[in-house]
Amino acid sequence: RIHPIHPIPPTFHACGIAGSLLCRVARQMAAMHEAPGSKAAISGLVDRILRITQNEQVASAIPPMDIEMLQHRAQEATDTLALCSDKGDSARPSEASVPALCGLAVECVNIVERAELTTGLARLVAAGCEVLAALLVQQEPAAGEAPWSFDWVSETLED
Repeated sequence: RIHPIHPIPPTFHACGIAGSLLCRVARQMAAMHEAPGSKAAISGLVDRILRITQNEQVASAIPPMDIEMLQHRAQEATDTLALCSDKGDSARPSEASVPALCGLAVECVNIVERAELTTGLARLVAAGCEVLAALLVQQEPAAGEAPWSFDWVSETLED
């Protein structure tokens, strides 16, 4: 089932190249089997980031400390996503997981500043962009839930 993507906040469009890449990724996520922005979709992205960090090409291109930080951030994101397990995989993740997911996305995207991009590293950067795009997908809150604030994501994009 394909879910429509709601308009992306205007602050997102002001981010230039990264913004256009994230917009494209957000549209691609609409074609995924999981609902864009759902716990299942974001968990899949976090798992992909973990797999990419274990790739030989990636491990040889950046310092071991950076790999460890990426893996730590991914584990942190996985742990916070587990907080919303009672809502099911199709629900959006809890808002408590947003800071950890933003931290993971920043670590992925900042690879650009620390290493020459190879295919493996470009996949890592793209996965970080996909995490941010997934957080920007507005989903209707469940009964009794407040709508999300995009403060964490907006501040991450500004950084």
